Amino acid sequence: FPFVHSTAAPHNELQLVASAEAASEAARSVHGMDYEVLQLSHFETVGGTIVDWVYEELRAPFCYTVELRPALPGKLALLLALLHRGKDAYHEGFALPENQIVPVGEEMTAAIVELLRFTLPAEGTGRGAS
Repeated sequence: FPFVHSTAAPHNELQLVASAEAASEAARSVHGMDYEVLQLSHFETVGGTIVDWVYEELRAPFCYTVELRPALPGKLALLLALLHRGKDAYHEGFALPENQIVPVGEEMTAAIVELLRFTLPAEGTGRGAS
């Protein structure tokens, strides 16, 4: 969730985290794969992204980026892979094996449905974005 250009908390951080956690749990319930919830700037700080622009300029209350599997190797494993294979080791982390395409689609469908349930107001409940 926003921001990537700043570590400042968005004004509706609690709503962003709660809805992202609900979507993450829905994705996890499909095949057991974890999707970590965090502010983009905790992952990487850069000049900004479309998520920041949509959140700030269009005032969309819920903006997210999802990093799909496969996950990049962590710390030492990534360093060793970079030393042995060069920058290809980093880029290979973004190539989804064919046998994971359908499972990722199933996970993201569950996550998006839950995100919609969480963020769109349900008639008569007052739940969702306001």
